[in-house]
Amino acid sequence: MSEKRLIVIGAGAAGCMAAMLAAEQGMQVLLIDHMDRIGKKILVTGNGRCNMTNLAIRPELYVSSSDRKLEYLNQIFQFCDVGKLREIFRQRGLLTRCKDQLVYPMTMQASGVVDFFRNHLENRSNVTIRLQESVREIVREPNGRFRVRTEHSVEAADACIVACGGRSAPKTGSDGSMNQVIRSLGVRMAEQLPALVQCIAKGNEWKAMSGVRTDAVITLGVQDPSAKKGRIQYRERGELQITDYGISGIAVFQLSLFLAPYIGRQEVMGHIDFCPDLTLEEVTGYLLQQYKGFRFHPKITLADACSGLLQKKIMLQLMKQQGLKGDLTMHDCRAEDLKALAVKIKQFPVTVTGTKGFENAQVTTGGVCLEELTDSLEVKRIPGLFFAGEIVDVTGVCGGYNLHWAFASAYTAVMRGLPG
Repeated sequence: MSEKRLIVIGAGAAGCMAAMLAAEQGMQVLLIDHMDRIGKKILVTGNGRCNMTNLAIRPELYVSSSDRKLEYLNQIFQFCDVGKLREIFRQRGLLTRCKDQLVYPMTMQASGVVDFFRNHLENRSNVTIRLQESVREIVREPNGRFRVRTEHSVEAADACIVACGGRSAPKTGSDGSMNQVIRSLGVRMAEQLPALVQCIAKGNEWKAMSGVRTDAVITLGVQDPSAKKGRIQYRERGELQITDYGISGIAVFQLSLFLAPYIGRQEVMGHIDFCPDLTLEEVTGYLLQQYKGFRFHPKITLADACSGLLQKKIMLQLMKQQGLKGDLTMHDCRAEDLKALAVKIKQFPVTVTGTKGFENAQVTTGGVCLEELTDSLEVKRIPGLFFAGEIVDVTGVCGGYNLHWAFASAYTAVMRGLPG
């Protein structure tokens, strides 16, 4: 393979992995990125700790517009499973550790992963890295080779791997600037949408609760416009962060992934359960118990008496929604008001009208359609052209799933797809 030349476009997780592996196979590698350093998006993953993969990787936790998603991802994840990925890094000097099924670098620092790739790329004689350089055109010549034109030069190669990312967090380099080049090749792309992102909710009540973090169950759903599935509904439990514009937190991020095609196009409605460990009957019983214990204390408010159940900001807003004054005392409460309040605690209505966009999204849904690609991520109609990582229409939930896809797709493209 020593005479073969590969151009990798994009120096994120997938691009760096592809360049490293191809160089080890003896290929001459040119790695091009329009940012000023490699791995900029890696640095912000996992809150700076880089959640590299997950012990529970499975296709069901990914979304794609393709009907062949399960079959396609199954074969790739069998080819590069969690054990294989950890061994790839271990053999090259990057140790990993597990925490609640999440896999991190041993140092718990994303910068260490970037340094790892830099060490394995910058010190090889058969790797050239060109930064702050954008690709303008990719052409497959009649002889099967590729001509890649950048703003500064024209390069020739035997194969190309496009790992340019999606459109999420554009400041890290994933800005969609390669989409026009991809479409000019006749490669179909599913619509790209922001996902794993904060959601904007209808109403002004969120401002009063802004800053609250609490464990909750959030249920959101839509009416399927095709009417084939009826109502589509998703439910997630996790930390809920309430902001002045709506809702955030891991549970919200997960829901934004599954509901991405609908948010902003139709009303996405549901409710929040602020006491997921208690049944409605138990919440009602708690409120009535507090009423019984404090109803003869004229100075104790309902919000104070229930401080053992809910944060005060939440309780005051739920009371307001129920038409109860914030200074309502237990002495002046009515049992029927408490029963209605219990329902509000378990089923607080929420309507999502939009998201905080690509600038705040962790990932992008959509991208190059799986139907365009072989099982080695090579474009069926353009032999020698591969795609890997977020630019492909495969998006996982939070927890290392998207980095695993980036690494596994790059590994598959190089080890199973590149010419020998």
